[in-house]
Amino acid sequence: MKLHRAAAAAAATFALFTALLERSNLAPELPVHEPPPPATLELARALAPCTEPQRCASVDRRSLKLKKALQHIQTAAKKLRWRDAPLPSVQPTFLNTTRGAARCSSLDAPFETQLEEVVREILRRTHTNEVVFTIVDQAYGDLLEANFEMARKAGFSDGLFYVSLDRHTAEDACSQKKRVAFLAKPRTASTKDVVYLGKYYAAMLLCKARIRFFFWEMDLWLPPRPSGPSVVDVFRAAAATDTAGLNPGSAWALHEDNPYTINIGLYYIASDTDGRSYDLFDTLLDYLRRHPHAFDQGLVNCVLKKVISHPRINYIKDRDNCKVDGFDTDERGHLVDGALQSLILKTRPGKMMGTGNYNFTLVDGVVAASYALPFLFRDTLAVHVLSSVPLSSSFGKKVVAKELMLWEDGDDYFHVRRGRFLALDGVLASSSGADDFVYLKNRLTELCALARQTNRILILPATWHLSRRLQAWELVELASLERLGVGWREATYLANPRLKVDEDATFVSLKLTEQGASVVDVNGDGAHYDAAFTGEDTRSAHLRFLVHVSLHDRRCRDAAVLFVDVDPQRGLAVAPARTPFETRAITDGKREPWLASVYNHLTFCDYKHREKRRVALVGAAFECGGQNAGKRKLADDMRKKMLRRAGKLPKVVEAVREGRGSL
Repeated sequence: MKLHRAAAAAAATFALFTALLERSNLAPELPVHEPPPPATLELARALAPCTEPQRCASVDRRSLKLKKALQHIQTAAKKLRWRDAPLPSVQPTFLNTTRGAARCSSLDAPFETQLEEVVREILRRTHTNEVVFTIVDQAYGDLLEANFEMARKAGFSDGLFYVSLDRHTAEDACSQKKRVAFLAKPRTASTKDVVYLGKYYAAMLLCKARIRFFFWEMDLWLPPRPSGPSVVDVFRAAAATDTAGLNPGSAWALHEDNPYTINIGLYYIASDTDGRSYDLFDTLLDYLRRHPHAFDQGLVNCVLKKVISHPRINYIKDRDNCKVDGFDTDERGHLVDGALQSLILKTRPGKMMGTGNYNFTLVDGVVAASYALPFLFRDTLAVHVLSSVPLSSSFGKKVVAKELMLWEDGDDYFHVRRGRFLALDGVLASSSGADDFVYLKNRLTELCALARQTNRILILPATWHLSRRLQAWELVELASLERLGVGWREATYLANPRLKVDEDATFVSLKLTEQGASVVDVNGDGAHYDAAFTGEDTRSAHLRFLVHVSLHDRRCRDAAVLFVDVDPQRGLAVAPARTPFETRAITDGKREPWLASVYNHLTFCDYKHREKRRVALVGAAFECGGQNAGKRKLADDMRKKMLRRAGKLPKVVEAVREGRGSL
């Protein structure tokens, strides 16, 4: 019953917003003529591993032109001298782009002065009482240009400014001519403290000046749209809608998977309509300061649900965040904390149907998709990638944005040109179909080594294990791959509509065979290479032969995407009493140095069997680097706990924070 009410209310809200947007000529418009993708790109996508299992089909059905290319090549095998030939030198395809920004003297002023100057400049230039801001630190400093570009394409970059939580990121923003105000971290503040200070103190100052604003977090991406309203347009329209009470003071987003919980990653505040928004942020910041273990998500939900008086949005009270998130209440359900209770009495004087209360509206989760496993609809204007733990998994969120094809970057990122990429030809799965997780890690490591040795960027393969679709970045820590100098692209890269493919770009398949290797391009032109393998040749030698073929054969050398198949036994029956050579693990002592160095430096994650995911859902919490960081933190916390029990470390006494005031 609760779900029916929530669904009905969400549908009614969405229908109302659509009608308002149509009346304002802001309704979404689909492009009338969509240019077809280049023929070369269509071939690449047909060759690429299927990333959406629901739409998988054989390669023959995906592209009839590839039938010829997949036929056996009727040519004599060529000999290639390779055993004593030196390997090419390694040239990193991933470069750390961290730059040292010049010092910006305007950041020396107090934060309040910086904020005032930035906001005044925006208001004078735009002649509109509205700004947009987000907070940024080192974890998201690399997204400054991409974030601003998304806002520019959506049409609200003129009013955008940044609140930077560290000096280096602020100076980087200043050097890029971005509007920024630097908030120095107080001496006794934790990371969580300074994040809340950046969000809510800046909001307090804007509310006090009666300036409207839209806040969005840096882990929010905007799907590219040719026309129609922006996410700011929708939230502004929602904040002007009297569907949940007269004169609403704000508009808040809901979660995509949970319509009972407000998402505080993006919201619109009409502070010139209701001045009590200042009291809301002031009280929130004060409470979070006094209770360092509280999280703002639960607190905002607890307070706003206490304020609701209009029956239209009463359904979200079905989830009691005050109780769920541990905020003390008395036997009548009133909050025990005096400051919170005073805020509720001020924002809800006791009148019904919203008259005289602090009213607000809700934006449907379809418009602003906020979820740990986000999925998009036609009308989705923003995607907020969440994680299982607040203020974590920044790298994982970026990877998810790439897999969902939301990533914003320069033209070079999407440029498909000669000699650039290496991808798996086939599926990263055990050739025999047996459960062999070690096999998956070995094949993935070999792909990384081949990409490194051929100086190509690796397009990560899709993986299957125990009826479950895995991302390659759930297995390997991508930061360790970057430290080896290997650049990478997401598994959905070749399906991205932003790709720019050169007219002379070619796509070639290089397969390891029992006799050597075969090369074939999409036109059916190819060759066989005889390696004259012996029983003494190791797996390393077979892979090294592939490297030499890729450099010797002109088709491979010039290919924009070189598809490599490293498993000649795929599809062949395993003979009894012996195991095919290619499925055996190789001992460390038999690995050649070029391959062993990759094995020694790549970091992997243990396999965790979750639910069967045959649909293409991706989550930041699954990212291997975040999993390893969580395990290290847990182990460190346990070690400190054991040392304290043994009396080797002093017990930590939490300081009692009383009263108001800044951090």
